[in-house]
Amino acid sequence: YYLIDNGHPHSDSSRRMISFEPNEKFPDGWSELLSMRKPDAIRWIGIWFSFNGCKTGISPQNEFGPEINGHLMPTDDQGTLYPKEDYQSSKVFYDAFIGAIEQSDFDFVKIDHQASNLARYVGCRNAIAAATQNSRAMEEAVRTRMQTMINCMALNSVCVFNTRYSAVTRCSRDYGVGNAEKGKYHLHQSYINTLWMGQTVWPDHDMFHSCDPAAGRMMAVSKAMSGAPIYLSDAPDDFIAAYIRPLCYEDGRLLRPLAPAAPLPESIFINPMTDPVAYRVMAPLPGGAMAIVAYHLTEPTAEGAVRASVRAEDYASASGMI
Repeated sequence: YYLIDNGHPHSDSSRRMISFEPNEKFPDGWSELLSMRKPDAIRWIGIWFSFNGCKTGISPQNEFGPEINGHLMPTDDQGTLYPKEDYQSSKVFYDAFIGAIEQSDFDFVKIDHQASNLARYVGCRNAIAAATQNSRAMEEAVRTRMQTMINCMALNSVCVFNTRYSAVTRCSRDYGVGNAEKGKYHLHQSYINTLWMGQTVWPDHDMFHSCDPAAGRMMAVSKAMSGAPIYLSDAPDDFIAAYIRPLCYEDGRLLRPLAPAAPLPESIFINPMTDPVAYRVMAPLPGGAMAIVAYHLTEPTAEGAVRASVRAEDYASASGMI
């Protein structure tokens, strides 16, 4: 599959959505790009969008017309628009939003900035109810029109308790190319957040660059363990085959753990960035097998070697997330 990041929506200088059409980078729309699907190559094409329309909302100078604008209200001094505080208003906006993506002929959608939606309604009658209605309306629209969605930054309780139909959600902060420290925190959060997020969704470890000298191999290993979608953000000419090819078997099938990878019990309550011990994670595999990874995340803060081993009793923890 291929995911178009950033959505490229038609927006104003304040990054507020004007219409559901793409911006000047795609003056002829999406049809030419979407026509490149091939059954033996890229079979599905998805697109990233912000839950808020654009990251900062909807422009008051938009092209939606009275049918949609009648269900929007300003939420700040600049007149930035969001759905009104009733379910019907949420339903009208998200059905039109997701409907436009469906009509463009995308196969799936990745939705970002869900958690920040709550803050847009602070000072309104009931911010939690408004954000909940938006989540519910979007889930219903995707279920009806597209069926497949990846949640991105949706790490608050309103989002967690409203993934009625979607099954995959980001589980960490962003990672930055060439930033080893940020990569380590991304890695730790991906595994530790799985303990609570993994009760209701399959945690998504997000994108990585295989060519990243600071974290390429480390990220590749975590993606294999995650059992989640695997995204490569390198330019194809920069792909590091030695890191990418082990992510699937020779027949092209992905390594698919029976449950999301999570820390072994003794790694749950440590700080792997400062404690001079290995950070160990595991994932159960078919056939009574399991995969274990030991990370050295304290370098260069800890002095001396960090040692790890795999013990027979570790297998008792393999089914923890099942």
